[in-house]
Amino acid sequence: MNLLEARNSDEQYCDSSVFLELIEWLEANIKPEYHSLIQKNILQSLQACQMASVYPHVDNNVVKIGALLLPFIENDYLTCKKDMEVILDLLKDMELEQRLRIIDVLFQSKTGFPTGEAKIVQYYYH
Repeated sequence: MNLLEARNSDEQYCDSSVFLELIEWLEANIKPEYHSLIQKNILQSLQACQMASVYPHVDNNVVKIGALLLPFIENDYLTCKKDMEVILDLLKDMELEQRLRIIDVLFQSKTGFPTGEAKIVQYYYH
């Protein structure tokens, strides 16, 4: 599956507009030597989103965005202080609850006891 197919295939599972904006922002702001990681993380986040679609209590968009961002935060390609402000601005079209859940997922995924969306994100990261 190439990147274009991956970007188009997920529409049945998740809203793509915010996800595509994040991808464009990452491509513009991440150093070129890490661009291969962007594609890898996109594919992993789409797989995580497909897995999440099986569970009705899990928010697919939160899983997809959390799975996309977590590897960049874990490897210090994004910093919580500077980059998260920009990312939250990109997420402004999402409901407030979803934005807060994404932040919660990013923090919970770093713990030993994640639940819900964070457990799926952590599974695909490790």
